[in-house]
Amino acid sequence: MSDTTNGNSQMPWQEKAIGLIGAPTAIACYLVYILAGEVKTVSTETRQGLTSHASQTTELINRMDEANREQKLLKLLLQRICVNTAKTEQTRADCFR
Repeated sequence: MSDTTNGNSQMPWQEKAIGLIGAPTAIACYLVYILAGEVKTVSTETRQGLTSHASQTTELINRMDEANREQKLLKLLLQRICVNTAKTEQTRADCFR
């Protein structure tokens, strides 16, 4: 018997695997391996994008909070100016509407 018939051949393991499972299955496994790597890359990029988005959202919220505080301060200042310049009680009361 030759080495190729009794399983003791010196074929590389890849060729033995293809002979055992068949070429279509080997190609399918290879494609799954490649696509799994692509999915991992896309997943990593998505995670980085989400992290960046979260930090930008936090910064935006902080800016909006600061703008709200400034708006309240400006409103208070305008009300004080209105009260100080009002000539009657009715116009003073109108400053707080």
